Amino acid sequence: MTPLEAALNYSELGYKVFPCVPGQKYPLCQHGCLDATDDPLQIENWWTKSPDANIGLACGEIIAIDIDGEKNPWPQDPEHAASLGQAQAVARTPSGGMHYLFKCPEGVKIGNSTSKLADKVDVRGKNGYIVVSPSSTERGSYEWIQPPDEMGLSEPPGWLLEALLELQAPEAMIEASVLSDSIGRGGRNSTMISLAGALRRRGCDAYEILPTLKAVNARRCDPPLKDTELRRIAQSVERYEPDQLAQAMTEDWAGQDSMEKPRGPEILPPEKLICPGFVEQYVDYCDKTAPYFNMSMCAAGSYAMLAFLMARKWRLKSGARPNLYILGLASSGSGKDWPRKVNRRIFTKIGKPEHVADTFASGEGIQDMMALRRAMLYQVDEMDCLYRSISNNGNHLQENLFQTLLSFFTSSDSTLTPRSKAGGEIGMTINEPHLTIFGTAIPGQFWDSLTDRIMTNGLLARSIIIESSGRSRGKDPDGEDLPREFCVRCTRLANVQTSCGNLSDLTATPHVMPCTPDAMELRASFREEMDDLYEKETSESAKAILARTYEVSLKLMMIHAMSREFDGSGPPKPIVTPDSVEWAKHIAFHQTMRLVHGSIENVAINKEHAELISIKKALAAAGGKLSKYDLLRVTRRKANDLKSIVDYGIMLGDLSTVEESTGGRPKTFIIHNSR
Repeated sequence: MTPLEAALNYSELGYKVFPCVPGQKYPLCQHGCLDATDDPLQIENWWTKSPDANIGLACGEIIAIDIDGEKNPWPQDPEHAASLGQAQAVARTPSGGMHYLFKCPEGVKIGNSTSKLADKVDVRGKNGYIVVSPSSTERGSYEWIQPPDEMGLSEPPGWLLEALLELQAPEAMIEASVLSDSIGRGGRNSTMISLAGALRRRGCDAYEILPTLKAVNARRCDPPLKDTELRRIAQSVERYEPDQLAQAMTEDWAGQDSMEKPRGPEILPPEKLICPGFVEQYVDYCDKTAPYFNMSMCAAGSYAMLAFLMARKWRLKSGARPNLYILGLASSGSGKDWPRKVNRRIFTKIGKPEHVADTFASGEGIQDMMALRRAMLYQVDEMDCLYRSISNNGNHLQENLFQTLLSFFTSSDSTLTPRSKAGGEIGMTINEPHLTIFGTAIPGQFWDSLTDRIMTNGLLARSIIIESSGRSRGKDPDGEDLPREFCVRCTRLANVQTSCGNLSDLTATPHVMPCTPDAMELRASFREEMDDLYEKETSESAKAILARTYEVSLKLMMIHAMSREFDGSGPPKPIVTPDSVEWAKHIAFHQTMRLVHGSIENVAINKEHAELISIKKALAAAGGKLSKYDLLRVTRRKANDLKSIVDYGIMLGDLSTVEESTGGRPKTFIIHNSR
């Protein structure tokens, strides 16, 4: 069954659907699940435009219980597990988890939550959604174990409905007429802060919020909070403008979105980075010779090397050049230095050792080197230092370096005239300069270096971020030299002549790399998908990243096409095929979503949010939970300052508190909700 046929089938059963990005869980339509419909004409329009789109199924009238992981023990009670299994619609997710669907009881409104019902058990209700069969992600497909039918769904079993109601914010409980439920110690502050945030979001001030808090507190809290505490909560929430708070509660950094909050895609499996020919042979050589083989970093190194070998010799008809800015993220000692060494060996073998460098001296130094060489590969470790220096309003030299890198990237299809030198001498104009960067950094240091300024200035958005996870087991390498035939082919590619013949070092007229008609259609479809995502995005940093995803994918398409052509005996004749497009767009989109999600988690939008991010990182390092005393000790903050930050996190849904007995006086613990 095609996605269109399946979507129409769901609509006939009374479910509302909308399209998601192929292979992903992110909405394609402007307002996400809020655009969901059972109108067959609209559904046909959506899937005619994007026939491979995944299917999002809107919740609200239905409740979806999303259990993550094949070995998740919830619910441990055998009777509860048996009643959960009686759901009339059950699906298996690509991760091996389960979706259980129920009808939402009349008069009850259930919202969305993440790991609050139980560890790694999410709830999707009003303004939420799930992805359904025959959709798929890189990890596999969604499959119905018990598909929904015309008989409809059953309501949740009593124990589950009771647990779901306990999770809801007070505003949802009021709508469900369950004000008689009791809120005990450990949940009172969280409930009051959530309610105050909901009221402030609707434009209420402290004087309007406080009476509501008092009423709910008196009726439901056991024992009630003191009025001074309620007044403090109301005044604390009032500090935020309603529009700002609405943004905080609905955008991805908030945790209580109007749509499902993406957790962010996992690190791309390294096998997905490999393509036939040059890349595969390069990585195989690294596997044999590296003391600690890191497939992801070796793939990144191969892209950088191949991009240089193609420098000023190939382009697409659209004008795209294969100049790449690559940033590899890997822990210390995990093998990120080996591909740099391999690339230096290749440069020596092909007789061009002067075209590779290991450091950025300055923007002026890069300009002088590019004027002399026309094409360069810079392999730079600790790239986060560059971003950090700009983030912290670094000196003029760092600013100049940053702008120089951006200028060379955008001038690869034209000319660039370096600065005027002392004495008024004008620098030599460089025709089609080709600068490739293979930078590396430690993941935590890189994410910590990011600011909104870095995210929006364009350089990072044009980079390909490749991450690795963990470290392989070490081995004694065999010391094998680069294969002779591999070096011969690299030399042949490096010496390809353009129509300018021997003048190609000065005046480049690259060969045009053709695309098959099917590849052109796939390119056009991917560009439309990225345009759709860009139009619905509200975050400027996310817009900056999405705006360059298609551009990055074009460069990767050329890498794939040339890598596949590498084994040929004659002059290379690379062609971009559908395989090239699929491989490139998968990597480009996946890395875009990783960067967008990373910016959400690490880039602060205001001072309070910056403080909250630091608290969340401290909690994450401790496994997601710390006592108030331990959090004070770890973060070295004053008690009142920490309380304010925690309240802010609770208001956004990122943090929660719980009181637990440890044998003496109960302790208050702070919990990172997404851990």
